Amino acid sequence: MKTVRSVLIVDDNPGDILLCKMALEESGRFPCILEASQAESAAAMFERYEESKAADPDCFPPVVILLDINMPRMDGFEFLERLDVLAREAGWGDESPAVVMLTSSSDPRDRGRAEAFPLVCDFVTKPPTEAFAISIAERFGEAR
Repeated sequence: MKTVRSVLIVDDNPGDILLCKMALEESGRFPCILEASQAESAAAMFERYEESKAADPDCFPPVVILLDINMPRMDGFEFLERLDVLAREAGWGDESPAVVMLTSSSDPRDRGRAEAFPLVCDFVTKPPTEAFAISIAERFGEAR
């Protein structure tokens, strides 16, 4: 069975965060679940990479980011643009997180736009399920 050391949920809707967390926890494959209710706060974690890593070395950096698209102030695409720049400038390489767009949008233009970012590995429509969580663990996790 594979597990993902750490996952970050970025979503402005507390109900969606709760549903996502429940699916991840029910799978038993995500020992560390981080959450950010604003894309800005998630971006700040990565902008202060070394500080975030020192503060929580078991959980940061996350292996996978589950990212909503439609959020106020900074949307998922703006977050991706910032994360992409940070990853290239810092040379994260293998430490770059895999991004899964977890969204209510079924617009093919959103899917195409998301897939243009190198860090985006999948585009999934909400709500997440335990089967979704297991598939993420099998794809991005390590055998325990």
